[in-house]
Amino acid sequence: RFFASSGTNVLMINPETAIGIVWDGTRSRFFASSGTNVLMINPETAQVEDTIAVGNSANSIAVSGDGQYLYVALDDPYGDSLGTVNRYRIQSHSLDLQIPLGIYTGGNIPRGVQAMVVLPGQPSSILVGTTDQQVMVSDGAVPRAVIAPLSVSSLYVCRSDGAIFGVGYGQSGFGSPQVFWFSVSSSGVAPVRSVPVDPHWDNGTLTWNGNLVVNRNPFSSSVFDLNAGATIGHFPVPSVSDANSGACVLSTDNSGTSAILYQYV
Repeated sequence: RFFASSGTNVLMINPETAIGIVWDGTRSRFFASSGTNVLMINPETAQVEDTIAVGNSANSIAVSGDGQYLYVALDDPYGDSLGTVNRYRIQSHSLDLQIPLGIYTGGNIPRGVQAMVVLPGQPSSILVGTTDQQVMVSDGAVPRAVIAPLSVSSLYVCRSDGAIFGVGYGQSGFGSPQVFWFSVSSSGVAPVRSVPVDPHWDNGTLTWNGNLVVNRNPFSSSVFDLNAGATIGHFPVPSVSDANSGACVLSTDNSGTSAILYQYV
């Protein structure tokens, strides 16, 4: 269950109902992966307006900033990665490119995608966090040389300035979760800053909006300010036992500096 309105900068996602959900600002529509399809949904009418068949189970998805491309990470019927990201032309639904992710470090298992975004102003280039604890850039099917050895579960591009952030762990994949700031160059990607956050972020889901990110988890949900690099508030854990309990709406002004958090209880 989700709702968005570009005019008021409101985004609500219930992660239990879809594997991947992304917002396409050029169309003011959601794209959501569902089985072997990716659906385009009008948030004002809650109607599916288009369906792109991808042939295999669709996992993480991303849409380029110009609305031209849809990127889809593919799994087999058992939920194991096929080690491929397909790129589709949204207008024609045509498969434009297959991007191989390679083999899991130290083994023979295809890499999977934990998080994926399209680089701002570069519709043919993606930033991917893989299941073997790497963050990498691929220009079409050609990977850039410099890779960040980190485990990230979420990546985010700030629309106002193109800054790139992630949430995850260090090279070991263990310890306290962190918020990362990334720098992307023609050589690849590198973290430039990281700030540890509450360990319970490991059990939560994220809502990004402007310079704010909300972590919703069963223990201690909080709001983190990306500009300040710090947690700026907490909100109560719902006492209602319900699948949707705690779902969040984060409403900000256009600057992203003033926010109201709404929580379903």
